[in-house]
Amino acid sequence: MNGLHAFLTVGEVSKAVDGIVQGDADQKLFKLMFPSDATEDGLVICLEDMRRDSAIMTKAGAVMLPLTLGLPTNKTFIMTTMNMRDALFRVIRLFKEYGLLSKSYEAKPFLHDTVIVGANVSIGKGTKVGAHTVIDDHVVIGQGVTIGENCKIEPGVILRDGVYLGNNSIIHSGTVIGGEGFMFSDEEGARLRIPSIGSVVIENHVEIFENTTIARGILGNTTIGYGTKLDCQTHIGHDVIIGHRCRVCARCSIAGWAELQDDVTLYGMCGVGNHVVVGKGATVYAASAVTKNIHPYTVVSGNPAMNHHEELKRNAFFRRFYKNQKG
Repeated sequence: MNGLHAFLTVGEVSKAVDGIVQGDADQKLFKLMFPSDATEDGLVICLEDMRRDSAIMTKAGAVMLPLTLGLPTNKTFIMTTMNMRDALFRVIRLFKEYGLLSKSYEAKPFLHDTVIVGANVSIGKGTKVGAHTVIDDHVVIGQGVTIGENCKIEPGVILRDGVYLGNNSIIHSGTVIGGEGFMFSDEEGARLRIPSIGSVVIENHVEIFENTTIARGILGNTTIGYGTKLDCQTHIGHDVIIGHRCRVCARCSIAGWAELQDDVTLYGMCGVGNHVVVGKGATVYAASAVTKNIHPYTVVSGNPAMNHHEELKRNAFFRRFYKNQKG
């Protein structure tokens, strides 16, 4: 920690982002947190306006957000006029300097006696692998990874540090889980990647097909729910939450902080924008672009995605229009 104390104060964080403190500037902060996981010793950073209310209501000891009027007086706030992504970059750098984001794994990997490991497999410190799991050739598993029972990890898979994989799950060849999130700051006149300090949580009975990529969370966890199936060449962005029993067909891309609620189906080559929520039981037809929230149990299609029957009517209208123009 370079001789520094093992915490930051609200005042120190505020200084780093040219901020103003409302509340206790001497309050100690030990970690950066996502609103849903926040505790009194943590700091939550509100990156987007749409998350402002949830950030303010969080249990965190302090909340950082853009300069705002009329905030509650029973909580400590750091207000800044900086771009929030630039502020996040500075705060993560500061927490790293104080050693508050570092993780060390001293223990050797633990593999149950029934685990089968192929050739040229790398397994990092602190990793745990449950009974009857099979790890094929040329798999790379980072530090602090947890793999449940009865899993199948096919050749060439990469599981980066801290990834959690539940029981009875299958990861097909070429998949990379836990890579850095695609989020940047323009701090210091350069486009600098904001480090991802979250991880990836994959629940039980999940199957992920070939060459899929799943980014770790920037602050929280990217989560793949129970029984979900992800088809080939799918990309799941940072901090995405996918519910139970979802089906995501080949070559779909889901942007950061989006959410698929339970039992959602995305057909092939769909795109889901950042922060979009696709409601429970909804179906999105192939090659659709989902740019706004979708209500539960609806069927949508098109670019931008809309009610499927309305999309069919729109297409029919334009076909008649062009036919009449030519006639």
